[in-house]
Order: sequence, then structure tokens, then C-alpha cells
Amino acid sequence: MNRPWRLMQGYTPIGELREYAVDQPMFLCRFLLGPGSEAVRLDGNSARLRD
Repeated sequence: MNRPWRLMQGYTPIGELREYAVDQPMFLCRFLLGPGSEAVRLDGNSARLRD
């Protein structure tokens, strides 16, 4: 099993990406919210920092 990738905004952890499959050239991952996720607006398959 691969180690998860941490998604950071500066030093704040936004979430974690956990790989579940590979379909070259893409890595398919699940996204788990982290403690800094309130600063991010999730919109379908994209994410943006809140204003």
C-alpha cells in the first residue's frame, strides 16, 4: 500500500489523498478532509480557497 499524500496550504493540512488505483498516467485517489479544510470550498472535482 502506498503512503498517502498530504495536501497543504502553507503549514496547514487541508486533507489527504489516498491512492486506490493507477490508470497510467493517472493516480486515482480518495480525498479525506483534514483540520484545515474549512478554508477550502469543494466544488465537484475542484477545490478553491474561500474568500
